[in-house]
Amino acid sequence: RSFKILRHLGCNFLVPPTTVEDQNGLVTYSVVKSIVGNVCHTLIDRTKYGGVFLPGFKVAEKDWSLKQEDLSCPVTHLDHITYACPRKSTQQVMQWYEKLFGFQ
Repeated sequence: RSFKILRHLGCNFLVPPTTVEDQNGLVTYSVVKSIVGNVCHTLIDRTKYGGVFLPGFKVAEKDWSLKQEDLSCPVTHLDHITYACPRKSTQQVMQWYEKLFGFQ
């Protein structure tokens, strides 16, 4: 769905559609606030991008196999978290995702 439609449906955008680019093309992203607590979703449109991941990303040419655990570089970021909804709110949360993003 488009920014305009999501806004009309009541979606709260924390970051409006923003386009970034490099020699491989364009990527447009925005950040929306979910109905669930402090959960936010980054929406990414890569349809005009031919690179490996996102603008500025460079493929690491290093052998990342672990010969022994390196504790000098701890994990500091996650890309996915599952949220458990408060009791009796599941239906409301599901309806929000269905309405805004077409989830079924």
